[in-house]
Amino acid sequence: MTSLSSEAILTELLRASPQAAGALGRPGWIDERRRIASDVERGLTAHEFELHYQPIRDVRTAKITSFEGLLRWRHPERGLLVAGQFLPDVEGTALMVELGEVVFAHGCAQLAKWQRVFGENAPTLNLNVSARQLRERTLTDRIAAHLEVSGADPSGLCLELTETCALAQEDGELDELDLLREMGIRIALDDFGTGYSSLHNILEIDADVLKIDREFTSHLGIDERATVIVRATIEMAGAFGTSVVAEGVSTIEQYRLLREMGCHAIQGFLIAPPVPAAETEAMFRGEAPAGAEELAGGIGRIAAVLESCEQLAALDPDYRPSVEEVATMAGVLPAFACRVMASLHPGCRRSTAWPAPAWPTELGDLDLPGPRCNHDGLELRVSA
Repeated sequence: MTSLSSEAILTELLRASPQAAGALGRPGWIDERRRIASDVERGLTAHEFELHYQPIRDVRTAKITSFEGLLRWRHPERGLLVAGQFLPDVEGTALMVELGEVVFAHGCAQLAKWQRVFGENAPTLNLNVSARQLRERTLTDRIAAHLEVSGADPSGLCLELTETCALAQEDGELDELDLLREMGIRIALDDFGTGYSSLHNILEIDADVLKIDREFTSHLGIDERATVIVRATIEMAGAFGTSVVAEGVSTIEQYRLLREMGCHAIQGFLIAPPVPAAETEAMFRGEAPAGAEELAGGIGRIAAVLESCEQLAALDPDYRPSVEEVATMAGVLPAFACRVMASLHPGCRRSTAWPAPAWPTELGDLDLPGPRCNHDGLELRVSA
């Protein structure tokens, strides 16, 4: 790792960020920025950064098709930090390139592992790219090197860049994207709708995927304007042959509306939070959680989904989700979901108590193995 002085990092930050320059007058601001930059550099040397992976599900098949790799910092004093707790403090500096190297190294290694385990059915991987990485004009070479070391097939990689990132590039800097496409790597336009000249960006970047920002997703069913914008975006992308992923999906109602609109895939806490690399293979297979702690998390997610379902049913008496839908939203197997639902709602003993699944998968008549089911020491009660 290239060592950078705190003064050099601070100078870069002030040059790259108007907000940073405007904060100069705040007491202690410069010392705080230097401290954070120095701490990030120390963390890089100590290998404290890692990736967690959030699944992206196909709306039509309900299967996980991809994961987004999200940077985490396992800080020795502050615990596990999400990117928003430290990236804004080094945005635009050379540290972003160093952190990007960590993302590419971990991500490509994980992608290669999935490809070895699952073959042609392996999930793809989305990784984020910053404006500073594009500005370096070495992005293609860096990614090619990591792909070669890991042995990952580049066709399984998708790079995400925001509209703001794309707009910040000077002439020729977006040529890197053409080189990446020639390698078989796909490009996604992240946080779509939050930048400027969005339609121009689609033409300029020729994105393979549009990711609708959570700011719009969170207002679906609440603000009619957000619903209109999301619907128009999905229809426009369809005309361009571009896939659409809705980010930040957190309620059944948002999911239902997106499915009706023809959105291709969804991502968010309704599906699953980001998880460590070790949990991705079981999640991709659709396996029930293995340990008591993970099992409790699965039960909690099912309960949260059912609570959302009940809220919708209060508004629409004809609304009833299928077992498959609940399982998909909770990220568990249908049979496992059925057992938990039987415990929480005794009337859900068999799938015949619910309308037929909306998904293509046939559930049939699910028989539960007796009135009780033990799983790694945690007992689930089911109706007789």
